[in-house]
Amino acid sequence: MNNRKIRLLSDGEWICTSFPKNYEEENGRLVLGINDGDMALVKDLVSVLASPVYMLYVLHTARGEANIGRYQSPVLSAEDVISVLEQNEEFLLVDSRFDLWIHSPGVGATIILDRHNYLFLYGLQTLFKERLLGNSFVQGLLPEISAHQHSYLAEFDSVSASLLKMYDWQFSELHPEDEQ
Repeated sequence: MNNRKIRLLSDGEWICTSFPKNYEEENGRLVLGINDGDMALVKDLVSVLASPVYMLYVLHTARGEANIGRYQSPVLSAEDVISVLEQNEEFLLVDSRFDLWIHSPGVGATIILDRHNYLFLYGLQTLFKERLLGNSFVQGLLPEISAHQHSYLAEFDSVSASLLKMYDWQFSELHPEDEQ
């Protein structure tokens, strides 16, 4: 499997990357890279979150579907979030215009899918590690991402717009760390 969200420059050519099934522990969080087809893992991780759950869709590179900014969902359940992941799977795994945060305040856990297809897992470390091991991940180093380009695909403009119409999202401006 490849990660089509970003391409790395290799010998003068842009090639799709591929993350190994490794995770790292750093600064109280787990970090791993996912590839196309790894949404089952993300759904498995979301399934352990307790309601209420919130999503934060950080649109940092718009293609006309909405204003750039932070879009926070209303109160959701883990099942609601899994449904969103299923309905938008290909877009979420191959387009780089956003970061997606999934937060469960009741258990103090957050899952972040970033524009490079890195997952950052905060809280529930023991449970998250069990889920990673059950999905054939091992503790090990992740490759460094050097010169690269992101995928902002016109074919997903309507998907991004539809996602933002699913809920009554609360809008706020981007934070400095959100900007490309």
